[in-house]
Amino acid sequence: MNNNKPKHRKGKVQLINANVPEDKGNGIEGFCRPEKRSLGNKRNKIESFHIEKLVEIYTSFQEGAYSKVYDNDDFGYYQITVEQPEYNEKGKQFYDRKGNLKPDSRKRSKENIDLKYDIEEYFAKEVLPHVPNAWIDYDKTRIGYEINFTKYFFEFKGLRPSEEVKNEIVTLEKDITTLLNDLLA
Repeated sequence: MNNNKPKHRKGKVQLINANVPEDKGNGIEGFCRPEKRSLGNKRNKIESFHIEKLVEIYTSFQEGAYSKVYDNDDFGYYQITVEQPEYNEKGKQFYDRKGNLKPDSRKRSKENIDLKYDIEEYFAKEVLPHVPNAWIDYDKTRIGYEINFTKYFFEFKGLRPSEEVKNEIVTLEKDITTLLNDLLA
């Protein structure tokens, strides 16, 4: 592996969720083995066969249960600074020497906008309806990137049906009552 990406990987990011411990009881094939004792903040051990599985997933460059492929821009965002005018006690707006509205630093806010969206479109749709006199300070606009693995690998596990939970509680109450009767008898 090196920093020179092959042509088919350029402009792409492959995420591999290797934070899956193996579970012998359930037969889950993971990428690490839980240690009996922690070594500092290290709680799992990666064996050579785990590494082989990870390298296989990496080299296949295909999406699967543990691998996702995205465009670079999927992780990027513009961070814009939204300004609002400063007002005096009489409700009049302040202007600077050049005749521009003076921003109120207490009302300054930041918005993160996906790189794939147009800043002006987003601003008109999401900000101006709520703050019609706001504007963007383009000199403070920054580009950032963030990868949140939970967002990309989260699997929702729905709640159990309430009837099932109710039946389990009733069964447990019966068991507790039986145990208490045996204990007190």
